[in-house]
Amino acid sequence: MPKEVLKSKKKLKKIVKKVSKKSIKRNVKKRILTSGENKQLFNFLCNHGTEMLICLRLTHHKVYFEDGLRGDDAKRLDNEVAAMIYVNPTYLVATINIAKNVKELWRIKRYEAILDILIHEICHIVVDPLYFSYENCVKEHTPKDSIQNFKEGDKQREQITEHVSRWGSRLYKDYRKENNVNLKTGKCIRTSRKKKS
Repeated sequence: MPKEVLKSKKKLKKIVKKVSKKSIKRNVKKRILTSGENKQLFNFLCNHGTEMLICLRLTHHKVYFEDGLRGDDAKRLDNEVAAMIYVNPTYLVATINIAKNVKELWRIKRYEAILDILIHEICHIVVDPLYFSYENCVKEHTPKDSIQNFKEGDKQREQITEHVSRWGSRLYKDYRKENNVNLKTGKCIRTSRKKKS
C-alpha cells in the first residue's frame, strides 16, 4: 500500500476515535440501560407478568410490553409516570408501556418497586373496563356542562386501581413464596407437593 493511503487511514481512525469518544460522553447521560440490560428487564417483566396473571386468575388476557410511552403527552409524562397500560377489553389484550423511571429502578436493582408498578398496571385490566363502562353510562345521562368533572374521575380510577393492586401485591408475594418464583428473573420453579413414602 502506498504511504499516502496508510497516512489517510491512520488519520481517519483518529478522527473516528475522537468522534466516537465525544458521542459516547454525550450519550452516557441519555442512556439508562445497555441493550443486554434492557433485554433482561423485559424478560423480568414478561416472566413476572405471566406469573401475576396466573396468580390473579387473568390468564385469559394477553399482555404485551413496549419500550417507552406513546401518545401526544409521551415526552411530558416520561418523567412523571413509571408505566402506562392500554387495555382492550373486547379482545382481552393489554399493552404496558415502560417509561424510563422503571429502567432507573432496574439499574439500581429495586426489583420489589418494579413489581409494585407492574402489579398496579396489571390491576388496570380489572378496573378499567368497569370504570369506563360506568363513565360512558354517566356521560350519556349528564349535561355537557358537568362532563368536565370527569378529570377528577381519573384520580378515582387510579385510587381504585391502587387499592386493588395492594391486595394483588399481597397475593403475589404469597404466590411467589409458594411457587418458588425467583425475584430477580421471575422464573418459576414448580415442585411437586407429593410426599415421599
